[in-house]
Amino acid sequence: IVLCGHSLGAGVSLLMVYELLARGYNVVKWVGLGTLRVNWKVLPTLTDLDVSHVDFRAYKYGRDIATYFPPKFLGYGYPSPVQEIKIGKPSRAWPNLSDHDIDKYVVAIGKIHFKGNSDGGQNA
Repeated sequence: IVLCGHSLGAGVSLLMVYELLARGYNVVKWVGLGTLRVNWKVLPTLTDLDVSHVDFRAYKYGRDIATYFPPKFLGYGYPSPVQEIKIGKPSRAWPNLSDHDIDKYVVAIGKIHFKGNSDGGQNA
């Protein structure tokens, strides 16, 4: 199974990786675009699962504001196997909603994966 999502859908699909694994399903990949942070304290038993075979990719375009919320000091974040991959040029110097546009993610990821560019989507 491959799970993916954008914004809140990315956060929910990330939680679903653990739920499906706990139920015996074979999840092999998760892709998040502009993923909201999730609260791992509510899932103590699920975080003990072996996820070493799952390919986790959390893309962050520029300074996408959604990736800063909810705040870390409230216990929100990503589990350790999730690594953030930065793509695209920020449209502003501060976190902003413009960089949360799904079309920007699609173009930048397309440049990385389908056109063979090695700039990490920075020129998207």
